[in-house]
Amino acid sequence: MKVCKLCKKEIESSAKKCPYCQGYQDWYRNPQILSLIAIVPIMFLWFNYINPFNTENFVDYQEQFSSKQINTVELEGRNGPYFKVTFEVQNNTEYKWGDMSYELIGRNNGTIIIVEPGATFSWVIQPHSSSYISASTPVVPDISSWELVIKDLKTGRRI
Repeated sequence: MKVCKLCKKEIESSAKKCPYCQGYQDWYRNPQILSLIAIVPIMFLWFNYINPFNTENFVDYQEQFSSKQINTVELEGRNGPYFKVTFEVQNNTEYKWGDMSYELIGRNNGTIIIVEPGATFSWVIQPHSSSYISASTPVVPDISSWELVIKDLKTGRRI
């Protein structure tokens, strides 16, 4: 005979579960422990990939990004001709960024001719790397260069 670990009543030595209080005599035989064991990897994934406590702001890292125009191609679309402007964006931060909001600025000899607001673009750039992005804009005569201005980016491991 042995004593139950929970209710302290005498039970048989071979009993795995107390007949009085239904308490398991070995912690690892309790089915409730399986739910605790299962929740640990879920919490690990949640904190490492979703990162609910991420407080990084693009404004704080804006100076660590640079972009340069690679090329401009005039294409024909349903609504007429348009430019497809390709930029190389350099991320010099230790964070992965995505969901970019941007605007295009068209210049002629340093003078701003057009500012084309862009929508939020589902795009990801890895830490300490560069990536290419293309943006479309209507054909405007006398544009000598385009500038990509990143207005906002989001960060987090799940992007």
